[in-house]
Amino acid sequence: MAETISFSSGSFSAGTIDLPGSNDDVVVEGQNGVFTLSTENNTPIVNLGIEGDNKAQDLTFLSDTPVTLIDFTANLGGGDDNLFIGGKTKNSFIDFGKKADTLETEGAFRGSEAYAGSGKDVFNLNSEGKFVANNSQIDMGAGNDALVFGGSIKNTEVNLGSGSDKVEFQGNINDANLNLGEDGQVDKVFLAEGADIKGLVITGADESDLLFIGSTEYSYDSNNNLWVNSSDANDTRNFS
Repeated sequence: MAETISFSSGSFSAGTIDLPGSNDDVVVEGQNGVFTLSTENNTPIVNLGIEGDNKAQDLTFLSDTPVTLIDFTANLGGGDDNLFIGGKTKNSFIDFGKKADTLETEGAFRGSEAYAGSGKDVFNLNSEGKFVANNSQIDMGAGNDALVFGGSIKNTEVNLGSGSDKVEFQGNINDANLNLGEDGQVDKVFLAEGADIKGLVITGADESDLLFIGSTEYSYDSNNNLWVNSSDANDTRNFS
């Protein structure tokens, strides 16, 4: 059973959370509407829930070593929310709701889901481990969004939704589905030059979308379901 923090009407204040089944506490420090949740001794934060409202939530998870969130659930409501996770996220669910939200991670996002909702959202997923995202789902929702994978990903599904979106893959790709939304707006996909790309499937593309491999630009040919080098029509890529 999860222990839930409610930010309804901005009423939550600093304190200590005694998580069920754990001998260690999560310390919550709050100042000017910004909350930091932290543990010591490399203790994972397990079964913690966050319930927001229509106001902005600004949350940071830290530990004396990289933090680990397990079975974390967050429904942040409709404000301009910021969530920073200074470590790993496992088997978790994050729903930002409407408006402009940001997510930044500094550890593997594994077996987890993140939903941005409508608004101009920015997600940056980073990790010093092998994969920044593994067996996970990222949905950016409506709006002009930006998503950056700061390393390699595996078995991950990405939905950009409607709007002029940008997604950047800075590492290798091992089995991923990318849906561009087929909305007639300009989406941009950036793949790292020289990256090992296996099993990348791109759907929902239209002829307004662009793909970059390093600095080389490709446009989408809907008749042949190919990405064509804008400077060399003989150079085509198939991600179907």
